[in-house]
Amino acid sequence: MDEHAEPSTPARRIPTVGIFVIAFLLLMTGVFVVGQFFTEDGPAGAAAPDIELPILAADGELTATWALSDLRGTPVVVNFFAAWCPPCITELPAFEEVHQQLGDRVAFVGIDVNDRAEDALRLIDETGITYPVVYDRAGTALGQFNDFEIMPTTAFVAADGTLAHVNPGIMSGEDLRATIEEELLTGSTEP
Repeated sequence: MDEHAEPSTPARRIPTVGIFVIAFLLLMTGVFVVGQFFTEDGPAGAAAPDIELPILAADGELTATWALSDLRGTPVVVNFFAAWCPPCITELPAFEEVHQQLGDRVAFVGIDVNDRAEDALRLIDETGITYPVVYDRAGTALGQFNDFEIMPTTAFVAADGTLAHVNPGIMSGEDLRATIEEELLTGSTEP
């Protein structure tokens, strides 16, 4: 061995956890970007799917069944979210703020998708949402509104029960409010 040769340095390796974090962030970025390109999915004007799911009570118990058709006569914002979805967590406080601003002019319902009940309850508590949350442990309802099953997804259902608009991807409070005004309240006799 040549005594003047420089010692070789071992190659640096990214820890396995770092690879998973990078992959997750790339996946979530891709979901967000795709959601921005597919801003509407589903036949606007068609009847909204009549989903029925158990209500998630504050104690974690699944109580009475909630049905979208029970809200016929009121415009409805249906937001699909999950504790494992960072964009969902980001938008929930804005949804609560708009919900508070609009009062009973528009009904809001959250649909928790593919979570454990305790994770859903923790997220509800941390984000402060007060509108009803129903529990879709199997994750079957989302596909009825959005073929791409992008999280989060928000469906806007007109008072007559027709699907007015579906937004796959994150929404700001301003975008949410503008979409509600345009899709659900325009032409309404509400003040």
